[in-house]
Amino acid sequence: MINQPALVAFYAANSDIFGNIATYMPYFTAAAEVWLDQNPKLTGTLPSLESQTSLQSFSVTECSIQGSIPPSIDNMTQLKQIWLYKNQMTGTIPSSIGNLLNLKTFASFGNQMNGAMPGEVCALKRSRLKDLEVDCAVDCQCCTCCGDACDSGGRRLLEKKRWL
Repeated sequence: MINQPALVAFYAANSDIFGNIATYMPYFTAAAEVWLDQNPKLTGTLPSLESQTSLQSFSVTECSIQGSIPPSIDNMTQLKQIWLYKNQMTGTIPSSIGNLLNLKTFASFGNQMNGAMPGEVCALKRSRLKDLEVDCAVDCQCCTCCGDACDSGGRRLLEKKRWL
C-alpha cells in the first residue's frame, strides 16, 4: 500500500487484509472513514490514534485485534462512529471517550472488556450518544445493550450507514 494523503474513505471488509493494524493506520491520516471489518488475520493492538484527527467513522469488527482502547482516542474529535465488536480486546472503557462530543455510536461487545462504564461516557449517552453497546462484563447502567443482545440477527452490519 502506498501513502494516500488525500484518501477520504477506505473500505476493506472481508478482504484478506493481514498483519498488524498499526502498519496500516499511517496511510489513513486524512481519511474520514476507515472500515476494516471481517479480516480475521488483521491483528495487533489499536495504535495511538493521535494522528487520526479527521476520522469520523472507524470500524474494525470481527478481526483479531487485542489489547485495550488507547486513551488517546479523544484526539479523534470528529469521530461519530466507532465499531470494535467481536475482537479479542481487553481492559476497561477509557473515560476519554466521554470527550468525543460528536460520537453517536460506540460498539465494543464481543470482546473481553470489563470494569465500570466511566461517568463521562454515560453523560455523553444522555446528550448525544445514541448507541452504546459493550460486553456484559462492563458494569453499565446507561448502555443500549450488552453482549449477544447487541447482535440480534447480524443487524449491526445492516445498520451501518455512511456519515459523509
